[in-house]
Amino acid sequence: MAKKQKSFFEKLAEKNDKHLERTKPKIIKKRNTKAYVILGLLGVVVATSIAVPVTVNTVKVNYTPALSDSDKVLEFVKPDDSKTPINVEDILGKLEANKNINSENTEKIYKEAIFYLYEKEVKASKEFQRLWNESLYAGDTERTDIALKSLDEVRKEQENKIKDLKRQIQAGYGFDNWEKQFNSVITSEEYGNATSEQQAVDYLIIKAIEKDALRKFTIESSTNSYFKSQNDVNRVAMRDIYYVDENNNNVVDEATGKPKIMFQKGEKVFPQFIEGKNYFIDKNSNKITLLKSSSFVTENWDTILDYFTEFDKLNKNYVVSTFTIPGVLENSVTGSFKVDKQQYLQFLINSLINDELIPNYTLIQKFDKLEYYLLENNLISNSAKSNYENYLKLLSIDDSEVKNNLGSLGVQNYLTLAKNKDMAYALSTMTEIFENKDSKLPFVNLNTLFEFKFAQKTELRIENLKNEIKELKESVEYKNGSREEKNIIKNKIIDKASEIISIMEGEITSMSDLEFNQQINELYNKVLSVSVNSKNFYSIVYSIDGMDKAKLIPTSKGLTIFKFDEVTDYDHLMKLVKYDLNAVANDKTPYFNSLNIINGDLENKNVVLNKMLEDNNFKEYLKSDKRLSSNNSQFTDEDIKNTIVSNDILINGDKQAEVINIYSKVNDWIKELVNKGSVYNISLVNGKVYIDYDKTSGKPNLSEKEFGEILYHQLNNYLNVDKGENE
Repeated sequence: MAKKQKSFFEKLAEKNDKHLERTKPKIIKKRNTKAYVILGLLGVVVATSIAVPVTVNTVKVNYTPALSDSDKVLEFVKPDDSKTPINVEDILGKLEANKNINSENTEKIYKEAIFYLYEKEVKASKEFQRLWNESLYAGDTERTDIALKSLDEVRKEQENKIKDLKRQIQAGYGFDNWEKQFNSVITSEEYGNATSEQQAVDYLIIKAIEKDALRKFTIESSTNSYFKSQNDVNRVAMRDIYYVDENNNNVVDEATGKPKIMFQKGEKVFPQFIEGKNYFIDKNSNKITLLKSSSFVTENWDTILDYFTEFDKLNKNYVVSTFTIPGVLENSVTGSFKVDKQQYLQFLINSLINDELIPNYTLIQKFDKLEYYLLENNLISNSAKSNYENYLKLLSIDDSEVKNNLGSLGVQNYLTLAKNKDMAYALSTMTEIFENKDSKLPFVNLNTLFEFKFAQKTELRIENLKNEIKELKESVEYKNGSREEKNIIKNKIIDKASEIISIMEGEITSMSDLEFNQQINELYNKVLSVSVNSKNFYSIVYSIDGMDKAKLIPTSKGLTIFKFDEVTDYDHLMKLVKYDLNAVANDKTPYFNSLNIINGDLENKNVVLNKMLEDNNFKEYLKSDKRLSSNNSQFTDEDIKNTIVSNDILINGDKQAEVINIYSKVNDWIKELVNKGSVYNISLVNGKVYIDYDKTSGKPNLSEKEFGEILYHQLNNYLNVDKGENE
């Protein structure tokens, strides 16, 4: 009798059981449920407990006969309803390929890294405190608050916390019933979901020391530094300082038989500081800006610079700022725009600049990129920054948080833009996908939006007042008069300019909504709509006449001028970082937000572990029997090798999860665009969505691949995702 073949789902269950048996995680924690991806067109997550945020259709399966390797099990439904099949071999093969993924070992080795790093910080902090106290200035007092607590001290504190908890529960529940309640408490999130008392203690220890252990991976700023001034950086020995052993006894120099000198009297005790490399002096305030890690281990001060280099290579970064003007497309069929009268009026009125009447709307295109206002230290730039700041607050309809931050969104990359901002923001950094060699994005002239026509009588009054201002400027008193005479003329000019504003405001306010909206719709459609066969289409994003490295994006708030300047290399990135560090040191705004972006990347546990597993000394420590944790089992070379592989897969899994999550957002966004039926850049053909490069050409001008597929591959490219062997 033939042996009964197992169904695919039985095979899959067996594979999963074996996989879970190998890893044997005691608790499946949130951080360990990563996206292990089968790399096809859209990517498939096969890790347990992961829900993929795109539509999945299961294919109806007859369990007899069993599925072959080529049989389809799943299919992904894309925005255009086309399908990508996943077969038995894909999934079983991926499970087999991932057999070395041991997330429990990854977690254990990360904890070992925390103990290892903390012990080094403890020793270095004691030496740091000794050198600090041996280099005091007159009037200074010795410090005893620098050295970190020893690991034994921390362990004792956490053990006492658990003992206190146990006593409290025993007092409340009695000696017969306390144990069940105690076990219930320590399995909570507060104690790391521990399954034993020792696990709870270990968890509390990790939480207590983790921040200091990771000083090597943290950028030091003036708010968390002992070095506040040039005096601190240039501290010198008050007397000869000797090397000491662990018991604080002088180390004897074998050659001389005398105590071995570390620093002679008058020598700098922190010679690691090099001006222009890891610290800088502000010429205006004379304050210092540090560029180092916050580690007490001086050998680790400059390692943070290596990470800046990697960050620059791994991410396509931009300095981003926005300036939003009124205008929301409410109905693409009728071409009606919603524009607030008072907001619009602010753009129409004139500013008096050097006694010249300048329409506010013409100033928009004269505003420069963010770096011009911040990185140029001269009077022209300072004046320009102040001018830009004032008009941004007056004219932009962005949120106050953005306006008060010079319109800056800081350093962003495609991932952060796609996750946290409007999807069109992210696409604006790669608008080449909407263009080919023959067709480009539609261009807009922003000035045309504000060619508002007042009543003929009003236009005449405004023109007369402008002529009167011109005559005043050409008068003898204005050109050659005394200061007092000039001031009289200037005041008259101001009065007439104010009168023009009042006239404009009066007419706009008194206009009926119907009359106002009719003219607004004509102006906005003249600029933004592209007419094809008597139907209006609107672009996802527009290029702007006279503005490089900027796009116009219609959003739910208005028309956003989105400026982005690529951070092209390491030196460029470092300029931004130094600016932000200097701003923090001088209690100013770090407009580029580079520190949060980079520190945020370094807070990823798998990134930290990746760095630690490149350290041969740490790998030897893992194999030794002198480890500092309560874990008694030693790690072998094979364990370490497998953990390196697992950790790389986990890091890549995070990226793949990001791609899938963003693609889910893109998926919804594309559907929304299709439903509008008036988007210039896309066309629905036979149920599939393509990029349409030029609807006005009268002939097919579509992308070879579908819009969703193009975006998916762009996501992978921009996020540097390892696409694996199947791509």
